Amino acid sequence: MKNKPRILSTKILSQELCEKIHDSGFDLIQMDFIEIVKSQAQQKIDNQAVMISSKNAADFIDLHGRDIYCVGQKTQVAIEANDVQVSRVFSDSQEMALHVASKYKTATFICGVRRMNRVHEVFQEMGGELQIIEAYNTLLTPSAVPGYFSLVLFFSPSGVESFFADNSFDGTAICIGNTTRCEVLKHIKQADVSNTTTIESVVDKAIETRI
Repeated sequence: MKNKPRILSTKILSQELCEKIHDSGFDLIQMDFIEIVKSQAQQKIDNQAVMISSKNAADFIDLHGRDIYCVGQKTQVAIEANDVQVSRVFSDSQEMALHVASKYKTATFICGVRRMNRVHEVFQEMGGELQIIEAYNTLLTPSAVPGYFSLVLFFSPSGVESFFADNSFDGTAICIGNTTRCEVLKHIKQADVSNTTTIESVVDKAIETRI
């Protein structure tokens, strides 16, 4: 019998998604390649416009009365679970920064300690001022994974860095967004992006990608 194609998820998936992958004819290996540690310090927001790039920062500070912009539907859901309305959702942090910098001279960016510099760079280029609040830290937890994989699922640039610290891979990566894809392309040549910035969409894209 021909072996099933194998998928490696760099994040532990829900039972429902695991079953969906198995029912689609794949074997699945999964492990968390990063650990999120929330900051204990609280910092006051100085500006009306607030940008949030990850759901890990969604409940860090009281956001009521602010103009909230975020990346990804899951981040929006996490923010609005605290009875706060999101003004607009973006597919990546650069798109968000360009929009906000065109409307506001100052803004606050709530993010992780490990982050891409593009939001800060956009505000510098457009002459705006940016307050940065670090709500959490992302710890890399690399681990060597034996065997061959047809596909690897990536959900953040940090997860990419952690995976390639101890592994090599020459198949196709499925990425949750363009920022993650750019990090993957530093290591391999084949990387696709999910249709939306959700874990479910990454899994759907993987199932569509028959190797």
